[in-house]
Amino acid sequence: MRFRAPSGYKTHFSKDTANMTTFKDKNNTHIQWAKASLPAEGKDEDAVFAIGLQDKKRLLVGVADGISNANGRSAAQWIAKTMNDLASKPQCVKWSIRELYTKMVQSLKNHVAEVDSQRSRSTLTCGFVSTVETSHGQKLRFDFFALGDSPVWVVRFVNRGSFRYQASVIYDAPVPSEMSVLYSWLDLEAQEISGHVHFGTVELDPDDLLMVMSDGIPEHILLMQDQEKERGNSPQMLDAIKESFVLNDEILNKLLMAYQDQHLLIDDDASAVVVRLCKYDQSLNNQTGQSMIVFHTPDPNKRSPKMPRRNRKNRKNSQ
Repeated sequence: MRFRAPSGYKTHFSKDTANMTTFKDKNNTHIQWAKASLPAEGKDEDAVFAIGLQDKKRLLVGVADGISNANGRSAAQWIAKTMNDLASKPQCVKWSIRELYTKMVQSLKNHVAEVDSQRSRSTLTCGFVSTVETSHGQKLRFDFFALGDSPVWVVRFVNRGSFRYQASVIYDAPVPSEMSVLYSWLDLEAQEISGHVHFGTVELDPDDLLMVMSDGIPEHILLMQDQEKERGNSPQMLDAIKESFVLNDEILNKLLMAYQDQHLLIDDDASAVVVRLCKYDQSLNNQTGQSMIVFHTPDPNKRSPKMPRRNRKNRKNSQ
């Protein structure tokens, strides 16, 4: 299968199930997922994770977006390590999302800070992905909690009118809000959660995309401008993912890098986890053939104008 895009160099992804992150289900479906984090120059403060639990039926995914003016990298990395530790416990397969949150808070209370450690704060959106049988067929389910402003989207491919896809915002920063102000976060030094914690659940149809993102990926590019006919030079990430057999970290990272090459990202780390429920394709057992995503190479003589930068260095915490 091949994604058609304007001419330019071609980036090929082999249809190799060894490199595909997936869980196969008894109903002949499988969960595919990918994670990627592309640091902005001088930052590298995000952490992403997608961890299969021991029962091979659930997945723990999340994005920790470190706060720039609060040494956010330390807190984000602590979150990712703690989630990996919790996910490795056999009893984790039975936890609810609220039990996972309680375990994380307990780990935070038990955290021993280094003597010379500085204040470190991060936002976090994370949760369990699983499949569920409903009266309307099998669904992908996401049980999550969120601190801060990293959004959760459900993208559905509709091919309706001028739109190829539409997104529902399941979680985002609260509105109204003040510019560059956060209302909840994890404070590693103080060993506490500040602000309101949002808990939620959403169910997705097969082939819908669950996307947990940092706010370094501008939604108006992915959801609006990528669907305009004159946007031929865009990597068109959502179309590319839809048309690909395979979804893995390499693909998602290369797509984010293509947006960076086109100056379509804002001046911040760009991080994402993408998950989908697919009908199992027996051809994936065949190691021959290729699945390719092809996207345009930026012409150095005809560069796209830079997007306006949103300065998050001065993003502050609301008390």
